[in-house]
Formats: sequence, structure tokens, C-alpha cells
Amino acid sequence: MFKAIRDIGDDTVQRGEIVAEVDSMQISAEISGMIRGMSHSGVEIHAGVKVGDVDPRGQREYCYSISDKA
Repeated sequence: MFKAIRDIGDDTVQRGEIVAEVDSMQISAEISGMIRGMSHSGVEIHAGVKVGDVDPRGQREYCYSISDKA
């Protein structure tokens, strides 16, 4: 089961900071920035699935807008 530790729009996370857990395995941010996407806690997650997105630009308003990436 997935458990989010940080949420969309939280203060900037640093590379290596723990942002979520799957069972007892910790998931860390690969880059520094603001969390722009995050799976919901309580969801069953399978190996290899992307569970979040960090935006390196660090601007909170980008976390709540639609991008060309979306």
C-alpha cells in the first residue's frame, strides 16, 4: 500500500528527502523542487509505477495549473 508523506504544493523538497512509502520501503525525491503530483495514500502500487512528480522550478502556482506535459 502507498502512503504519501508529502503533498502537492508542500514546501520545497530536497533531493533524497523521503516523500512517500510503499509498505516498509521509503521513496525519496530524485530532484529538488515542489511536489506537483502525488498518488493517494491507501492505493495499491505495483513495482515500477511512477507515484509522484517534482517540479524543479519551485513555484507553487505551477502545482495547480495544467501544463503541456499533462
